[in-house]
Amino acid sequence: MGSDQRLVATEHPNTPGGQDTTKPSFLPELREYWLNRTGQVVFGITVVLAVAIVVVMTQLSMVARVGDFSAGLWTSPEAQVGAALVLALIAFFAGLFWPTAYLPTLWAIAPLVPGLASISIVATYFVGPEHQGPVAFIVGCEIAAAIVVVSAIPLRIIASVRVAQTRSYWELRRRSDQLRDRLETVGNPAESKAMQQTAGDELMVRKMAWTEAMKQLHEVDEALGTPPSKSRTNGLEWVSAMGYVSLWRRVDRAEEALIELEPLDLVLSDALHDKLRLSGARIKIDHLMPALSTAVKAISPDAYTEYFVDQKKGDPNDPGPGNHGAIKAPTEHSMRLGRAMLREVRNATNNYFEDAMEGIVRARNRLWRAILLTATVTFLLVGLAVISNVPRTQLIAASVFFVVGAIVGLFNLLRLQAKSDTAVEDFNLFEARLVHTPLISGLAGVAGVVLAAFAATSSTATSLTAVFDLDQNHIGLIIAAAFGLAPDRVIAPLLNQTEQLKGQLKAGKAAVAKRPKKRGTATTATSQGSP
Repeated sequence: MGSDQRLVATEHPNTPGGQDTTKPSFLPELREYWLNRTGQVVFGITVVLAVAIVVVMTQLSMVARVGDFSAGLWTSPEAQVGAALVLALIAFFAGLFWPTAYLPTLWAIAPLVPGLASISIVATYFVGPEHQGPVAFIVGCEIAAAIVVVSAIPLRIIASVRVAQTRSYWELRRRSDQLRDRLETVGNPAESKAMQQTAGDELMVRKMAWTEAMKQLHEVDEALGTPPSKSRTNGLEWVSAMGYVSLWRRVDRAEEALIELEPLDLVLSDALHDKLRLSGARIKIDHLMPALSTAVKAISPDAYTEYFVDQKKGDPNDPGPGNHGAIKAPTEHSMRLGRAMLREVRNATNNYFEDAMEGIVRARNRLWRAILLTATVTFLLVGLAVISNVPRTQLIAASVFFVVGAIVGLFNLLRLQAKSDTAVEDFNLFEARLVHTPLISGLAGVAGVVLAAFAATSSTATSLTAVFDLDQNHIGLIIAAAFGLAPDRVIAPLLNQTEQLKGQLKAGKAAVAKRPKKRGTATTATSQGSP
């Protein structure tokens, strides 16, 4: 059964063959046609208007008009207000046409906006007329706003599930397709003639497990396969990466339900896989390992003795009175209980790795919010300096001190990052650090120059003019470089914390990778844990 047929069968489970027998309605088809054509109509109207504007402006000396408008930005408040209104209209209509992608994209690039605005203000202040600080501040803000508002239109693709976290997207696709194929191989217990001969409780458990697994995978397929234009979400869950954590939880729930349906050989393989994951994970296994051993012993005493017990040392996790005591023959009831216990062990193990994954995502999101707040404060300081019409030489010196501190901090980050593990998905946490470190180090460099200048003299009337003068304060470059390393005490603990979370995710994989090769069907793991 193909993927399209599976979706049809899931959406219409009560119809023969999964087919939708309802009659098509004219109004929904017309509405769908209009929704599909809206983008083309808007694009056509935009092209016509653009051509008309070009023709009109050509007849009215377009170059002269543009020159007059640029000059008017410095002298005419009406031009400044007009530019702001045009940008607001562009943002409004873009948010109206792409509500599930444009606004989340603006939120995704929001931490970069204050820095971009600061650079635009400083550049405008340098190239504009002298003693026009307030006007340079307004024009610089409008330039930054124009760049953000316009660039967010082609960048809106980053708010889609496929692009926001590409590695997680394809891994989720692979895992969900694998689990769906295994579920289809097992088959629906309600439609199996052989299953109708089983006991009522077991049949009910299998039906519930199959329904739960299919429902979870259907939700995953809906999230991964729905185009952004038809998405029921606003894209923020993909930009924040929390949506991927939710999908991983759904995939894991489906995998756990599959334990109730698989043949015993595959169940034992899953149990061995879980044992290896637990042995490598930094999790308290005082109760999980004994539960796993008891479950395997209830399902297959022979497999338990051969694959789960060290023949020389015995099994320290065996809760029984003796590691080599008599083991009862399995019954239908004991095997059903064994499956249930293995499912709970798998659930606890998956929750552990899911929580570690969510911890990385939350650390990244908190770091982006810290960047937004810090960059906003920096923007306000730069704006205050420009509005106050500080001498350009002082602003140049402050910019140089900032850049020196930022470069030193960036080199230090790259040194620390070289020691980190890149084999585990970090949900763009490194990119957040790449923005955060130069910002903090640059501010520390500027603050260090000021503090060093005040500390070096006994006079309380130290002039900032002398501090921010590259001709008089050569030592300021060295001080800025030294203070650029100061945020290392802030960055290093954060780096260590996230590296511990990444180590937790990798520990389970490393243990499975080193699994021993044994004979028999129980040595081939067919399911994987959370990445």
